[in-house]
Amino acid sequence: MNRRWMKTWQKLVLVTLLMVVILGARVYFVWKERQDPGVIGRQAEAGPRPTQDELAYVKLMLINSFTMAKQLEGTTVWIKLDIRCPIIRMLAGG
Repeated sequence: MNRRWMKTWQKLVLVTLLMVVILGARVYFVWKERQDPGVIGRQAEAGPRPTQDELAYVKLMLINSFTMAKQLEGTTVWIKLDIRCPIIRMLAGG
């Protein structure tokens, strides 16, 4: 008679039990980590208010003629190209 050390169903129970223990340990460690609130940041102190030079009020203008572009002479404008928004200063005479 050929006697095996463990039967097939006993091997399946052992593997299943091992997987349940590993999964339970993982769930416990995730639960334990989420119970710790971590570092709570301080609210930013109210600093000085920005000046008019630091603020930007962007107004959309659609320029379709040179006379409309002449209105921008001497002013700082933002031109949106693709995704970037570089600042370009308009000068008289091109």
